[in-house]
Amino acid sequence: YLVAEARISDWEAAFSTRFQVFQHRRDGVSTVRCLNYTLEAGVAEHVEGVLRTVHLPFRPLRVPSAAFNEALSLTTPAKLLEFYKVQSQPTHPDVRQSVYEASTATSDSRWSAEDLVRFQNEYGLSKVQVAEDYGCSMDNSACTNDADSCQEPNLDIQYMTAVSQNSQTVWYDSHNDFSGWLLQVLTDSDPPLVHSISYGIPELDAESGFKTLIPNTLAKSFNTEAKKLGARGITIVVSSGDDGAPGAFAREIGAGACHYNPSFPATSPYVTAVGGTMGVEDGGPEITCSSTSNGLITSGGGYSTLYEMPDYQRDAAAAYGETTEGQKVSSGFSSGRGIPDLSMAAHNYMIFVGGTRGVVSGTSASAPVFAAMLSLVNAQLANQGKAPVGFVNPTLYKAAVAGDGSNPFNDITSGDNLCTAGQPTINPPQCCPQGFYAAPGWDPATGLGSWNHEIGRHLFKTKDGAYPPPWGWWEVALIVIASSVACVALVWIVARCLCGCDRVTRRQRLARFGITNTGSTQFGLFLLGGAWIAFGIITAPKGECAYSATWNWTNSAAVAGGSCLILCAVLLRLRAMVLKHRQADQRQAFLQNDHGQQMAASRSDPPTTVRITVPEGLNPGDEIEFVTPQGQRVRTIIPPGTVAGGVFDAQVPVMARV
Repeated sequence: YLVAEARISDWEAAFSTRFQVFQHRRDGVSTVRCLNYTLEAGVAEHVEGVLRTVHLPFRPLRVPSAAFNEALSLTTPAKLLEFYKVQSQPTHPDVRQSVYEASTATSDSRWSAEDLVRFQNEYGLSKVQVAEDYGCSMDNSACTNDADSCQEPNLDIQYMTAVSQNSQTVWYDSHNDFSGWLLQVLTDSDPPLVHSISYGIPELDAESGFKTLIPNTLAKSFNTEAKKLGARGITIVVSSGDDGAPGAFAREIGAGACHYNPSFPATSPYVTAVGGTMGVEDGGPEITCSSTSNGLITSGGGYSTLYEMPDYQRDAAAAYGETTEGQKVSSGFSSGRGIPDLSMAAHNYMIFVGGTRGVVSGTSASAPVFAAMLSLVNAQLANQGKAPVGFVNPTLYKAAVAGDGSNPFNDITSGDNLCTAGQPTINPPQCCPQGFYAAPGWDPATGLGSWNHEIGRHLFKTKDGAYPPPWGWWEVALIVIASSVACVALVWIVARCLCGCDRVTRRQRLARFGITNTGSTQFGLFLLGGAWIAFGIITAPKGECAYSATWNWTNSAAVAGGSCLILCAVLLRLRAMVLKHRQADQRQAFLQNDHGQQMAASRSDPPTTVRITVPEGLNPGDEIEFVTPQGQRVRTIIPPGTVAGGVFDAQVPVMARV
């Protein structure tokens, strides 16, 4: 992307167009756009499109809410974790997650840090705050004065942090512009691994004869960048919408807007679209969340008019068409990408807004709940040295038809999404002929079903990626042995090449560097090796069990290197002991004369001192040989600082002939 800012007159000249002020006919919101634009021939071939020119911003509708009532069956963190079998909270410092919200011309999206603390205290959750706020949207007072502006953002943040309690959470607000959000994520050197988007735009404009509302430039660029992010191991989770198959225009305009109208960007083949169920608040079973079942919202779903159906979904969609429920569907829908991919609880979430309790429903809750579960999987994988889950859809669809017990989905077979959001007695929903019925397997109302986390988290345990595979203790042991042998061989080769092949010459040259005491060398190697091993063990990431360490290549390399140093020290010590005993044996043999007579001296004889004068031509570190008065030949090294003509004392055993 290139981002530029200039005066309107400059853009008009550059694009050969005229910008005008467009005003929404119902709420009076204004924005500046043009009807078309032209690029010079030399430029046009290099440009995919220019955003914020012909694309009018869509005004999202607020999610219906209900007043808090103790008698209501509520969805709470504890119920979610129990129902979807989230049994552990793995943590890893590199695993981050994000929430994306869109401020509009009429209302900014705000969230409250104080409400988050109240929510965490209410349910005994980990006290984790939002790590970064891109958009500066945290405003405690705004949530008190205008609860509507905080209702959905608070819902997303409170439940994402409730499900994945140890992951850092990031907030994005690009002010009603997906291109702005994409730019923020793509330019971040270390973006969160999982992104939850609780915002969408109907693909078709009901006010212009159901023409495409999404500019081709935005549709293509979003798809391209989502594909890139997936390749980097980043997951995008999007809510499928709260107005069933007819979409938001049907709720706002009425029966005249009834149409198959799925929500973008949930329809992108490179995101995971999440629909809504109800029933978790009562302990199950789950059915399609629908306003006609007092669900306040209806799970969004359908087939895209922008994107073709991806290969990973074709078999599942074909199977739906053969079911009884699939054959009841009215004609007129597209054959493109189907949504949702799966569904999660979407009804009666208890939240805090402006210091008070509230109850909210929506797939705006379903998406961050599932996204947070993927963050738990990412933490589990990171602790094993594996890559994050990335783009998960092909894995999900493959697992759904597995017959080996690895299917992680609770199939939803009851309900439909023919109606929009609404409350039957206050703001009735708009029901349309267009819609879909839940059925066994995948369907455009609830997708593959809801997620069983205990089963689902194991789907990615053998996932290949940029990080090395996990190593067990036996593998680490093999690495240590192989590294140690290689290290010893390398040291031996280097020593021979640098210091010569003659043992005496090597000792002389090493003595010039002050290396005359092998004991101190061994001690230093032991200390350094022990330090490396301690570093490798202490920094090893801990798995879900408190005392089980999982290994990555840095930890294994540290332990292998430390073990190599200690092995070198042990070999030096053994060599010194062998030489000591060999010299003792040679001395004992010397004590016998040619006729086998035993000399009087023994191995326990105290040493005597002989004063040696250094001959001309010899230097410190050279080896000198002399004969004692008893005729014993002795070799020693001229100590540092002793020059030719100087003297030094050498100790030799007493050799008295019998």
